[in-house]
Amino acid sequence: AVEQRLDATWLDIAPTGVAAARARYLQLAERFVTGSLFDPPPEMRGAFDVVLEHTCLRACPESLSGLNVEC
Repeated sequence: AVEQRLDATWLDIAPTGVAAARARYLQLAERFVTGSLFDPPPEMRGAFDVVLEHTCLRACPESLSGLNVEC
């Protein structure tokens, strides 16, 4: 996304994933944020025009109905 000149932020629930991304992309470190898609940090709520989700919703239990999507 950044290569396409988009203003992108990465949210991940895994602190180790965020730490690895920050270490690999030092110039973008502040864009990698630890948090939950279902309970994002307050400053992220309503802050984006588009949210791209990758595999998170596929791993959700069916008890979170309404979030399940078919491919």
